[in-house]
Amino acid sequence: LPFEDIKAQFTIILSEYEIEKRNTEIAIRDEDKNMNYIALFIASKAAGGRTEKTLKYYKSELIRIFDAIDKNADEITADDIKLYLAKKLRVDKVTKTTVDNSRRALSSFYGWMVKNEYITSNPMNKVETMKFAKPKKYAFTDMDVELLRGACRTERETMIIEMLLSTWARVSELCNIRID
Repeated sequence: LPFEDIKAQFTIILSEYEIEKRNTEIAIRDEDKNMNYIALFIASKAAGGRTEKTLKYYKSELIRIFDAIDKNADEITADDIKLYLAKKLRVDKVTKTTVDNSRRALSSFYGWMVKNEYITSNPMNKVETMKFAKPKKYAFTDMDVELLRGACRTERETMIIEMLLSTWARVSELCNIRID
């Protein structure tokens, strides 16, 4: 279709609608209210046995999200969350994994908010999960294992490689082992 025909069709279709920029300036955010919700959420997760690292992540991520959205946690809508996640992905150019981690933190938080009756409807129910291809992991071949062993220059490096190969421990778990 010629440009003029497309323009005329859009004019006809949009003539029944008003389009205006969303205005959130009148929203007054109560930082103490958000921090109170976060503190209660973190305390609940701590009582549930979450690690310090997990609790620290939840807290910092929720503070970052609520600061970016600039609304009270109990007033945030699914659209606010979708927009935040889209901006993280497109503007900040973070990975889908990072965006999904933010989504999961929000999902846990808002699930807790509903469960504790701070809100009646979970905005995360309207936010889709991130779809991304996870890289397929392959087991080391015998040759790979021998190359790893051959690359060790010290007894310490050899011990680390042998410990990882024989226990299937994660690197982070090995790092947390106290030598004493």
